[in-house]
Amino acid sequence: CVSFDIAGAPRLRALGARPLLLVRRARDPVAMRMRLRDVCQRLERTRGLAGAWRTSAVLALLATAHDDAGATAADADPRVDAALVAIEARLADAALSLGDLAGAAALSPDRLTTLFRQRFGRTPMRQVACMRLARARNLLTRSDLSVKQVAAAVGFRDPLYFSRAFRAAFGQPPTAAR
Repeated sequence: CVSFDIAGAPRLRALGARPLLLVRRARDPVAMRMRLRDVCQRLERTRGLAGAWRTSAVLALLATAHDDAGATAADADPRVDAALVAIEARLADAALSLGDLAGAAALSPDRLTTLFRQRFGRTPMRQVACMRLARARNLLTRSDLSVKQVAAAVGFRDPLYFSRAFRAAFGQPPTAAR
């Protein structure tokens, strides 16, 4: 998970310094995989090198990913950013709906879905689910909360459904993430 200091980004300031999972579809996924493999192999070979080299390698990979994805009109749309802020603010709210997000973005549900698909390659509610699962994984590894408490903290009403969704997303049950 990567987080950045976003003090200089007024539209994202409301998100705070917490990590946020944003996903884009790469134009050339094979090239991105090869670049990622190359950076990971270099990191493995250079365990003794200073952290500055490691940081530069990861930043190079992020720059490559950004260049590969390219900027689109949806990336610059502040209404999509408003929906992201609403998701972050209400992530634990199990009643969060597409209508709520569309209202926060001042868009129709259909238009918001179109912009989300262009920017992230998924629907707004799928993005909510991914963000909830990423937050749950973080809570499971960094807290002593029970699986039931984590499920409730990230907006899942049913702990069994949460466990199935977690396993589908990460290939292991929530109890194994500790």
